[in-house]
Amino acid sequence: MTTALHLGKLVENYHQIDRPVQQLSLDIMSDLAPIELRDYPMGIDGCGFPAPAMPLVHLGIAIARFANPVNLSDHRAKAIRRIQEAIVNKPFYMAGRGSVVSELNETTRGAVLAKTGAEGVIIAALPERGLGIALKISDGDARARPVALLAILDHLGALSEEEKHKLRAHINPKIPNSQDLVVGEIHPASTWLRTRRREKIS
Repeated sequence: MTTALHLGKLVENYHQIDRPVQQLSLDIMSDLAPIELRDYPMGIDGCGFPAPAMPLVHLGIAIARFANPVNLSDHRAKAIRRIQEAIVNKPFYMAGRGSVVSELNETTRGAVLAKTGAEGVIIAALPERGLGIALKISDGDARARPVALLAILDHLGALSEEEKHKLRAHINPKIPNSQDLVVGEIHPASTWLRTRRREKIS
C-alpha cells in the first residue's frame, strides 16, 4: 500500500494481480530471477497476495542478485542497497521478536539478511559474499527451516561463535509436550550423520 501511495497508483484492491503494484512486483522479481514469472503458475498466499511459483534455483539466483546487485541497473541497485540498510536498522520489522529471521538480521548486523516465506520457504542473502540461499521444506512445515538455514550458514562459516550462541534457541530448538516439558530437540541431519560416523570409527 505504501508503494501504491508513493507511486500515485490505485490503492483500492492494490493486492490483486492486475493492479499496477503487483505487476511492478512481477517485473522486479522477473528481472532478479531472471525468468518471466508470468509464464509460471500463480497462487494466492495466506495474506491474499499473489504468490508466483518459480524453480527454487531461480529464487536462489534472485536472492544472490539482491545480495550483490552489481549487474543490475543503477536505479535497482540503489533501491536494493536502501532495502538492505533498512533491514539492518530495523531488523524486527521482518518478522517480529522471537523469529529466526529478525534475530538473525539483528545479530549479524547485515552480514546475513533473511526472510521467511509461505509453505516452509526461507531465504537469506549474504551481501559481503554475494551469495543467496533459498530453502523450501518439502511438506510446507515451518519447523525445520530455521535449523536447516542456520546449518548451511554454519557450514559456510558465516556465523561467529558469539552469533551462534545468541541464536542457539533456533539452531537446536527444544520440543515441548502438552505439559510444556521439553521432550526433545531438533538437529540438522548433517549433525546426526557426523555423530554416527564418529561412533562407527570409535
